[in-house]
Amino acid sequence: MAYAIKAEVVDPRARTFAFTAHKTMYGGKLIAIALMAFAISALSAGSAAAAEIRVLALQSPQIVMAEVGAEFERKTGHTLTQLLRRTDMPPEANRRIDSGEAFDVAFVLPPMMDLLITQGKIVADTRTHFLRIGIGVAVRAGAVKPDISSVDAIKRALLNAKTIAYLQGGASGPYLAALIERLGISRELQPKTLRPDMDIVGDLVARGEADIGVTAISTLLATPGVEVVGPLPQEIQSYVYFEGGIATNASAPDAARALLKFLTERSTVRVIKSKGMEPW
Repeated sequence: MAYAIKAEVVDPRARTFAFTAHKTMYGGKLIAIALMAFAISALSAGSAAAAEIRVLALQSPQIVMAEVGAEFERKTGHTLTQLLRRTDMPPEANRRIDSGEAFDVAFVLPPMMDLLITQGKIVADTRTHFLRIGIGVAVRAGAVKPDISSVDAIKRALLNAKTIAYLQGGASGPYLAALIERLGISRELQPKTLRPDMDIVGDLVARGEADIGVTAISTLLATPGVEVVGPLPQEIQSYVYFEGGIATNASAPDAARALLKFLTERSTVRVIKSKGMEPW
């Protein structure tokens, strides 16, 4: 009587197997050898299939992936590596790409996605709508929340604040500069306005360096030490959009495709909404 070995996958991410032996009447030794060879082959294949996905994502997409990334890694065996800091802005992302830094998938603003496709750095047919975020207003935790329920109320709140902060660049910064000009209060606000070139509006509010911060609401919700007053009134609201796309020279294109698909699933959509964003 001989024994055959049975290999069973225990943890696909760790690529581990459990082996059990059972008696066999038919060529037990040969079967055992064949099954062992199969297990080793499967182990090698699993190792090859699991990939590191290098992600070039700005802050709002990072917020979502920070929440769902562990589940994606558990299900697929792939790992996510964020290449950008939380506070990096589009110019830094552009600089990293222009310097030749390798990435597998990018989550950026539509104008930047247009440029990357034109430059041949993103595969055009992988372009995927991801999410959009409205602009919100925040104050330091514990501070009195101003009325922002109308356009006139927003004007009063900005004029009454000692210091305000909004971005220099990105999608929200230029929009807010034009909005303030349109509201006729740019001259009054200019001396007391901070416009960082990094995504730190929430941090400035949390540290007490600005009384009011105005930027993408998702980044404000994710910043400890601030309280979101609410979104801008609908008549002056604007949205920041993000798209995903796979790099033409991606080392793990299949894994990147799996990530794009995962980020459109219902469970991820629930997280997007819970973080002050909307699926797009």
